[in-house]
Amino acid sequence: MLLINKQDSLINHPDQIKWNEKYSKMTSKEFLAHPILEVLENLPIPSGTVLELACGLSGNVLSLASLGYNVLAVDISEVALNLLANTIKKKQLESKV
Repeated sequence: MLLINKQDSLINHPDQIKWNEKYSKMTSKEFLAHPILEVLENLPIPSGTVLELACGLSGNVLSLASLGYNVLAVDISEVALNLLANTIKKKQLESKV
């Protein structure tokens, strides 16, 4: 599993504080996938690695991993990444993210 938060250089950054507060009030049930995933399911696009920047509570990460893509998820909020990591573990997608 590769979830990245460059926290060392962002401690107390206003954006980090804002997003941590927002995600602290959310649950993993709020992961939403982008409609573009429907395109990926129906086109012959080779599997590979996808970079998801500012992933937040991204259903894209979960959906892409379920489709067989390797996903590198990056976000400023460690709260969002922790929620995402827990959901990834529950869905047994650790080998893909």
